[in-house]
Amino acid sequence: MSRKLPIYGLVFGALLALGCPPSAEVKTGGPAWNEATLPADSDGLIKIADEQQEAGASKNAIVALERALQKVEFANSKPGYEAHWRLARAYSELSEPDGDQRATTVPPGMTAARKAVELEPGRVEGHYYLAQLIGFSALLQKGETKQVILQMVSEGEQASRIDEKFDHGGPVRMLGALYARAP
Repeated sequence: MSRKLPIYGLVFGALLALGCPPSAEVKTGGPAWNEATLPADSDGLIKIADEQQEAGASKNAIVALERALQKVEFANSKPGYEAHWRLARAYSELSEPDGDQRATTVPPGMTAARKAVELEPGRVEGHYYLAQLIGFSALLQKGETKQVILQMVSEGEQASRIDEKFDHGGPVRMLGALYARAP
């Protein structure tokens, strides 16, 4: 007579049969890339960056986007906007986990976001990620941050006016969290 295993026993057994969890390299979308391994066309690079961002590999996305932006004519054009705001998003995501990375991720992220706003001031992405990165820069500052916070509010409100539903209500959620914590 066979004994039936409870469902959790089956799940545990299946996990054992599959082996160990994937390495960190698999979890983050593979090993870090270098510019020599990437294609040269900007559209292809943006597509690869989107795939890497979706996989949680922001560092790989940054490598691909920075390669796309090496072409000055592309970087300073309206199509370059797509790469700039995605670059700002990747740096913003790397700025979230801890303060150790913020010092190195916030400045280039803010540069990318400001360029995005310059190229397409009527689109939400540049304003939204610029507001986030300004907020992260405030966390790096010692002393008075009122002017920085006012810049964050200004960019956040602009993003909200353009599309308050972007990133699942991100502009409104960000401002709400700020107002809840502000004195």
